[in-house]
Amino acid sequence: MSTTATPASPVTPATPVNTEALALEPGEIELLSAELGALTATLRDPAARARYLDLAREVESGEVGPERLGDLVEKEIARWNRVVATAGIRE
Repeated sequence: MSTTATPASPVTPATPVNTEALALEPGEIELLSAELGALTATLRDPAARARYLDLAREVESGEVGPERLGDLVEKEIARWNRVVATAGIRE
């Protein structure tokens, strides 16, 4: 699971948005493809989305999946590399 400092959610405007992800070993995504498909379908269902909002959770309207997570990880690495460089942090 990963937590990022993305813009605040309309559900909880004073709180940063958390990004949650499931990390799998190479080859596991194929084993879980049916489950991931069902999860994606659930997250797109208006009733499920409404229930998440009732629980003060928000589901992004964009695509979910390994490519999306990869993009997020790349952006976060670049962002934190800038923070480390700006702060002069060294090992």
